[in-house]
Amino acid sequence: MKDNNLDNLNLKNPSAPDYSKEQEYFLSLCYAVFKIDKKGKEWLGFMKDSLVDKLPVADPTKDSNHAFYREGQNSIIRAISQNIRIYEDVIKKNNQSGD
Repeated sequence: MKDNNLDNLNLKNPSAPDYSKEQEYFLSLCYAVFKIDKKGKEWLGFMKDSLVDKLPVADPTKDSNHAFYREGQNSIIRAISQNIRIYEDVIKKNNQSGD
């Protein structure tokens, strides 16, 4: 099934000077799965809307460990979003260096 651009994404493009090949590969995976893939993009949007933007981290009626758990959930979603933005910058740098 080829309903997205994942097959056309070059995950092995030259490494940007600021990142190791392993780091850039991880960034490219986040980009491919959560930015390009329709279902991944939908999942990330759902998680942002339902967890990060709506639910409070701390709840006075619950144990304080609940806040650590909720912040951990939010941190994962924020990290994925940040990795997408970083990889978009890597793509720009690679395109500028190829001009």
